[in-house]
Amino acid sequence: MENGKLRRTAFQQNIKEGQRDSSLSSIFNFQFSIFNLILLAAIAAGGCSSPPPPPRPQPAPLTSNPRFYEHAEIMKKELAELRTVGAFISTRMYENYRYSPDELIGHLRQAGITQIYLLSEGYNVNDFGEELPGFLAAMRKAGIPAWIAVTDRIFYERDQKSFISLTTSEINYDKQLNRRIQEFYDMDGVSGIVLALTPNINSHQRHRNLYVWGENTYGIGGSNDMLMKQSYAMASGIRKKFSGKPLALMIPGLFHTKAAAGELSVGRIRDFLPLADQLIVTAFANVPEGQLKALQPQFEEAASMGKPLVVCVLTDDHFSSTQFDSLSRGTFTEFMEKMTSALAIVRNESGFGGVAFMNFRGVEILLEKAE
Repeated sequence: MENGKLRRTAFQQNIKEGQRDSSLSSIFNFQFSIFNLILLAAIAAGGCSSPPPPPRPQPAPLTSNPRFYEHAEIMKKELAELRTVGAFISTRMYENYRYSPDELIGHLRQAGITQIYLLSEGYNVNDFGEELPGFLAAMRKAGIPAWIAVTDRIFYERDQKSFISLTTSEINYDKQLNRRIQEFYDMDGVSGIVLALTPNINSHQRHRNLYVWGENTYGIGGSNDMLMKQSYAMASGIRKKFSGKPLALMIPGLFHTKAAAGELSVGRIRDFLPLADQLIVTAFANVPEGQLKALQPQFEEAASMGKPLVVCVLTDDHFSSTQFDSLSRGTFTEFMEKMTSALAIVRNESGFGGVAFMNFRGVEILLEKAE
């Protein structure tokens, strides 16, 4: 109990300390202006021998107010001891930073983010533009691993009258998904692929449905169970096809809970961990403390296998709904109090490997907010 009080006292002290350094904003703006002048001079010098290329349309840089730096220092201190601190980068956010990845890298470092997951959200490699190699190279130079996150949604957008076989090597419907994964693996600077398994969300996308995920269709042999078997077979097939390449899987916590209760044949942490170099479990709730408590059995199972879990928490209204409430809707202090309380429960669990924020724009909003 005293440890909890000490942590809260330290957190409050961090807030007071963070408020002393508002001058960083002006320093950053000065350095950014100097960088622009140097860049313009370099373009002018290069134009002596050949005409310069036409200027690229660039979105206005996102401004960072003094609160950003104050809050970022507090957040970084709180997360410093975690093995993994990740952040998802949406395609919308990539568009903001594709021409200035160093600006994003600065924000990531200030907030204590150690790796990113670039969401593809339907983008193919070409859709990211010719800036993607430079973006990835900048991340690698900064020592920030960059994963590409892909969902299995495209699998469920294909007609499938029935499941004749649950072995993905005998099903043609996953070929386009494999092609997308291969294209991203082929990109220099990609640290690995994150595959999000979403039968509970996307099974209704099929035009001809034999099985659709539902709240009342659990049980061995039921629709949810058949879809779960197919997801597991798909993940196993992808692991086999891309053997030796870094692969992470992303799943909701309910898979393990339902499988452990006997309502699904597969879906436990012990089923997916052997297939993944990193297993990310979503905990989308406005009160992460309760979610992390609920994940306790999953941490224990992961610890028994020697592979800790990364917990994904929701920090962006872009991904929220009536079911999932974003943590970015409150103030920064409220967010940090919730995170501090939640992390206190699991910080010392050997099966807990860190957090990943969905997504970083929500974190930026929190860092910039007034109290």
